[in-house]
Amino acid sequence: MLKKIFYLSLFICPFLISQTIKPRISVQKVEHDFGSSAGSYTFLIYNSGGGVLKINKVRTTCSCLTTSLDKNEIPMADSAKLTVDFSGSNGKGQMLEYIYVSTNDETTPELRLTVAADKQIPPLIFPNLSSYDSTGNKKERPADSPIIYFAETSHDFGAVTKGNVVGFNFTVMNKGKSKLIIKRIRTSCGCTAALADNNTIEPGKSTIIHTEFDSSFLDGKIHRTIEVISNDPLSEKTILNIYADVKPGSN
Repeated sequence: MLKKIFYLSLFICPFLISQTIKPRISVQKVEHDFGSSAGSYTFLIYNSGGGVLKINKVRTTCSCLTTSLDKNEIPMADSAKLTVDFSGSNGKGQMLEYIYVSTNDETTPELRLTVAADKQIPPLIFPNLSSYDSTGNKKERPADSPIIYFAETSHDFGAVTKGNVVGFNFTVMNKGKSKLIIKRIRTSCGCTAALADNNTIEPGKSTIIHTEFDSSFLDGKIHRTIEVISNDPLSEKTILNIYADVKPGSN
């Protein structure tokens, strides 16, 4: 009898987990530079949550970009391929365009991917999607709300010798009229750690988010993100970006 219950739990537990944990969209890379020529690139879209992540719509800001998905529904712990074909800049020179992926992820209902041609991609990749309603109109800010503000949203460590741990402090300020609460800080990789000095920031005050990047198991150019979740009603999620070029150490 116990053996039957055990085997039954193997089937039921994953099902229950997939139903209680909501789908969550994530990507390994959020930008691509096509350089000076036409071509194609494939973004990998993951469901890092539970249930089924549904991609409802993909739209681009330029007719020079066409997209294709290999599947519109992504089960838990699975991925889909979003292929982007770039027809060229048509003599326009530098270009910066976006691809918007609409999903049933309640925390990120629309993810923005960035593509460029002969132009450096800006350090702040993710928009503050919570600033807009479901119809795309900008929300009005409550008069007494907290306002999260970062003087810098990215940091490039430059060349880092493999095995070294480097750090940087991001300063976060509350420019609003009520307490700013940092609910959660999450990093995109175990190689990156982030911790705030204080999770509650009074109006007009600031605190430090300490970040560390461990290059021990990495090589080449690295981009990692730090997700800061707060009670700012128009910027519930802020993405901080760190970059590094990991070089081999001397033997």
